[in-house]
Amino acid sequence: MKIRETVSFLFQTHHNRWRRAVGTLSNFDRIEMPDGEKVSMPSVWIAEYFTPSGVRSLYDAIHTSGWDGGRFLGMDPGGTESLTSSRSGQGQIWWRIADLTSMSAGFTSFDSQRARLPAGVQSINLVGVSIGNGLTAVVAGFNLDESVSERLNKELHAPHRSEVVKRKGERAVSQGPKAVLQYRVQSVRNDIHRELRSWMTKTLPGAFARAQYPHPLFDLILFDVADPLGRDEGKLAKNDAIRAIGVGENAVYVSRSESLPGLVLDQPSRMNWTPDISQNVWSLWGNRSAVPALTHGMGRPDVSSAGYSVGETMTEYIARSGLTALLHLMRGSASNAHDNARKLHGGTSSRDLKRLRDRTLTTSLDLARLEQDIRVYNDRRWRDREPQFYLDVAPFFKKRDEEKGLKAFRPRDLNKNERKVQKRLARELVAFDAEYREVLGTVASLGASLDSRRVQRVATWVAVVSLGVALVTLWATQKSPPDLVGSACLLGQGLGWWYC
Repeated sequence: MKIRETVSFLFQTHHNRWRRAVGTLSNFDRIEMPDGEKVSMPSVWIAEYFTPSGVRSLYDAIHTSGWDGGRFLGMDPGGTESLTSSRSGQGQIWWRIADLTSMSAGFTSFDSQRARLPAGVQSINLVGVSIGNGLTAVVAGFNLDESVSERLNKELHAPHRSEVVKRKGERAVSQGPKAVLQYRVQSVRNDIHRELRSWMTKTLPGAFARAQYPHPLFDLILFDVADPLGRDEGKLAKNDAIRAIGVGENAVYVSRSESLPGLVLDQPSRMNWTPDISQNVWSLWGNRSAVPALTHGMGRPDVSSAGYSVGETMTEYIARSGLTALLHLMRGSASNAHDNARKLHGGTSSRDLKRLRDRTLTTSLDLARLEQDIRVYNDRRWRDREPQFYLDVAPFFKKRDEEKGLKAFRPRDLNKNERKVQKRLARELVAFDAEYREVLGTVASLGASLDSRRVQRVATWVAVVSLGVALVTLWATQKSPPDLVGSACLLGQGLGWWYC
């Protein structure tokens, strides 16, 4: 295998040298980007979830970080008191946990707390969202400074050449300048995501952190030139910055909300479009011209204010989308446990049974109220901070259909579809858990029976050995020891075992 990989690498290296020596590029490899194109990433949001088996880590994080007690003027008690009341069904749907400001930031607020934050992060807003009595979501809003956008733009406008690209788990491949551009820019964007997720894992370790799986993440990306809602489809096709960032996979349909004018929501992408972006990434992207509409009434029409406005509008939608990702994670973990049950649970020893009991108890605690909590959460009539999204035809194609007199496409309700998916996944998880526990209970009973038989056999042999020791002791203590051989013969003849 190593020889084959080495030969492949040498061949790709030779092919890359040949590409550079020839110098001419095909249209497929030539980078096309309009003058003045730049991107801004003012905000990123990450969601984490705390089930009954892991909520203690949220209580501990609030205590150790100094977020307990009333931290905000005119708000609910905050801290662990708000968390406890929300999980008992008596608190608010959402509440502010903490506002953190970087030590190097030139601003702060009365309610904010100075803290050491990742590089490029000016402040973090932590909001708790109640999902029934057994599940709590925490949405962290990261407000970024210009240095983060500069990292993207630096790679976006770098003079890229043909290179040999080696991705983890794949063989090296000789790529042209356009593919190298996409690889480099998406890698920078993914590095930014990884740094923020790392902070989330260390500070608020929940279900995704324990599973070592990427957190649900939303980022806001604004282009200076590209506009997903423009009516000139040719301009988008000739702008490689869109593909380099990793958005705009579906050019025919767009997901939009009237609450977020000028923005389009991209769902987690397929790997062939964004191979260097991790899973569970949603993107809100649009043109910089959308900033005034997004910041209407705020007094500061800049990208930072636009990011803050989007975060205030999207909190519950982020929590809802992340909830679907959590259910998929739990479903995948359940399937993995089923497929690897023999390896996971070992044999039937007491240690194996204890490990089985702990695993089953954790799963049962997390799933006991899951279906009911999701049903209550989805049946809420009043939905704050959850914009309504619809899947519709892109403006360019809608204009073309109108000109041809074709029947208009009926927009699809994405929020409603999300709720349906969540209810289905919750039912499947609860049913799977019930069947799985029944099978494991049977296995545990059989294991206990086997252990009992082993104990009985050991006890019998101990009794036999004890009897033998007692007889020898009795024989040795007598003045004239009896004939043990003769006695054994008489005993054997009496029982019909042997004859001497």
